[in-house]
Amino acid sequence: MKNSRKIIYAVLMVYTAALSAAAGFAKPEYWYFLIPAFVLFSAVLIFYVYKNRNGYNSLIKKINNELAKESSSALTNFTLPMVVVSPDDIIIWYNQAFLAGVTGGSDEFAGKNISQFISPQDQELLREKHRVVINYGEKVFSVFESYSETKDAVQRIIGFADITKLQKYAIEYSLSKPVIVLVAIDNMDEISKNLRDSERTAIRSQIQDVLENYFSSCNSVSRRSGDDRFLFVFEERYLNHLKNDRFSVLKKIKSVNSSVIPPTLSIGIGTMGKGFKACEERAVQALDMALGRGGDQVVVKSGENDYSFYGDGNTTGKKRSDIRARIVAISLLDLIAGSSQVFIMGHKYTDLDCVGAAYALYHTALKQGKPAKIVLNAKTTMANRLIDSIRAGGEDIVCIDGAAAAKQLTPDTLLIVVDTNRAGYADYPEIVAAAKKVMVIDHHRLTADSISANDISMFYHEPSASSTCEMVTELIEYIFRTGIDRIQAQALLAGIMLDTRNFVFNTGVQTFSASAFLRKSGANPIEVKKMFADSIVAYQQKARIISSAMLYKDNAIAINDSTDASAKMITAQSADELLEISGVNSGYVMCRLDGKVNISARSLFGNVQLIMEKLGGGGSKTMAACQLETDDFEIAKNMLIQAIDNK
Repeated sequence: MKNSRKIIYAVLMVYTAALSAAAGFAKPEYWYFLIPAFVLFSAVLIFYVYKNRNGYNSLIKKINNELAKESSSALTNFTLPMVVVSPDDIIIWYNQAFLAGVTGGSDEFAGKNISQFISPQDQELLREKHRVVINYGEKVFSVFESYSETKDAVQRIIGFADITKLQKYAIEYSLSKPVIVLVAIDNMDEISKNLRDSERTAIRSQIQDVLENYFSSCNSVSRRSGDDRFLFVFEERYLNHLKNDRFSVLKKIKSVNSSVIPPTLSIGIGTMGKGFKACEERAVQALDMALGRGGDQVVVKSGENDYSFYGDGNTTGKKRSDIRARIVAISLLDLIAGSSQVFIMGHKYTDLDCVGAAYALYHTALKQGKPAKIVLNAKTTMANRLIDSIRAGGEDIVCIDGAAAAKQLTPDTLLIVVDTNRAGYADYPEIVAAAKKVMVIDHHRLTADSISANDISMFYHEPSASSTCEMVTELIEYIFRTGIDRIQAQALLAGIMLDTRNFVFNTGVQTFSASAFLRKSGANPIEVKKMFADSIVAYQQKARIISSAMLYKDNAIAINDSTDASAKMITAQSADELLEISGVNSGYVMCRLDGKVNISARSLFGNVQLIMEKLGGGGSKTMAACQLETDDFEIAKNMLIQAIDNK
């Protein structure tokens, strides 16, 4: 402010002198009154400069006089470093504690700007919140301010509290917090099958040696909590090292000498909790998440919904338990029996796997004497051919939309959510939120925003299953041992064929066992194949999409600029077709839906779920999708490429 006044005065004087000189040279007779006028004007300016200077000095004097009074002596003798600054941030007074504790004894700061100690950014925070933490020299200060208004001036008083030691103790406290690590061997049953007890024990010992050697750098305490489970405890200070290492133990463990199948681990880590118990609870939840995502990975939980994922999750064909399927089938019947009605709902843009599973569960509820309805959006479903096939067979399947479901929903209604474990991805998320009794049946890997198993009646989740239809078929085998009708069998087989891409991807023994049961029940593969047939227009559209694809590393990226009703289905099918191109391991096709760019992702060997998760989506290792908050294909493509590079 002071410098700005000086500049203004100087400009005025120069400008006046220039005008006077110009006028004088134009007409010499003007000099007689221009020179006296210029002198008078200069005298007035000098008077005001002097007056302002005296005013500023008077302000400082008045403030110092106020501070010199006995009522303010406490501030002068205060042991906490204190500074008084003017309205334009100039230091005009400080006490001895400030000299000793902040400046190191230097007494050269009077009349200088407070920015020498507090940066402009920190000053903004100080004015807004009246407290800020700063670093000055080798010390850390908690800076606070207050205002004292006197008769002639406003005193802005700034205090400096040295918290260097406190900050050091706080950091040490944070670094010494406990970290709980729970480790589970994913596939010990498969590894040790047909081995002698001594060989099985030797493999477990080798795995334990690898784990103990890896975590020994963390100064950890370890315990074996079961045949295939281990517990490690160490301090927070070591966790960042493991994160930077990307938990290389996942790769090291695969070098253990086993039969044919290398061992894989699921690791859950609980941290930043209030004590050991809270960290253990987070570790259990993190381990459940790792297992729910297929294993062979590390999940770190450091907050209520704060998960971090490490590892590709390339599972080695984990076998599912027949016992669990039997228990779930019995529990499903109990839930249906205890409900007044049953609603079955899938994910947005329902497909054959979704509707096929829903239709089989719909009939299961009807045969238990309970009214049932399938909740779906008829405008966005991609399973119209299946629904038409069911109705062509003479059955008037009951399908309702979200508005009708909301009106008919009661506290005793059982809502079965199929083919998704994320409430936000359900066809009508508001129905999931309103339902009191919810069961989830899904095969997709869990994500941080998955429905919590604690919030629902039953959570049947099998990431190693090829499809939700395969899981439902296993349940039905225990409920209806003699078989089901032909239309139901074909609906379930259609879902399996869709998600396995005609039994090529993610198939296991259970996949073919379930398909054999459906074939015995009358499913006709030729009739199912007709559900996948394309019109000539759709075939030509897919050809245009594939021919326009660009290659990025081993990924093919294409755009479907169509916005018709079949755009979503054509996009997904085109992503499948991209994998037929030599050298392509992953295919991505983008389309616009509802003003947003949707991406369908497919892979042969990579894990497209990890890439889609970075963009807010999810799915399974070979089949995933996401929706971006943009309608610009170029922006979406750049976001996709960045996610691929940062995988």
